[in-house]
Amino acid sequence: MIKHAIRMFSLTGIQRYGVAVLAVMLTAALRIALGSILTQDLPLFLFILPITLACSSGGLGPGLLATGLSLLFVNPPDLTTALSLGFTGTVFSILFERARKAIKAIIEGQRFVQNVIDGLPSGVSIYDVRQKRIVFINRAVADALGSVSGQELPEPGFIRSMMHPDDWQPFVDHIKGLSGLGEG
Repeated sequence: MIKHAIRMFSLTGIQRYGVAVLAVMLTAALRIALGSILTQDLPLFLFILPITLACSSGGLGPGLLATGLSLLFVNPPDLTTALSLGFTGTVFSILFERARKAIKAIIEGQRFVQNVIDGLPSGVSIYDVRQKRIVFINRAVADALGSVSGQELPEPGFIRSMMHPDDWQPFVDHIKGLSGLGEG
């Protein structure tokens, strides 16, 4: 999810607004092509899709742009229909903008925690007992192991290969004792 969220925030302003315009234009072309087949209400519903795409990829501004362009292309038959599409697009834009801000705050918080952990002079390693593998090492451990980044985690048998054979069973017993702490 984090990689998808980072990609979502990596679009430039022009790209975000371009997505809004392109999505509405494609939907308008689809509406024209299928105009004789579709009922009057369905083409209006089709424009919710580009509004949602613009809101999710661009936030408030592109969502409102897609809403405005959709109103131009739909040419609603009455004021109620126009207001309902406009209201729906505005609400979607506001809600998606709030979600984008929350996701951005989470990403920034995770980056902060990652920077703090990487800045520690002590090594930090997280071993998942159920998966029986190391799931995280900080920069100090990566440097000690000669790894370029913390992404290259050692093999599952790595810990055993680094320990004295007499220390292995007490270590396993200790890990088993830790795994019982979360249950209860």
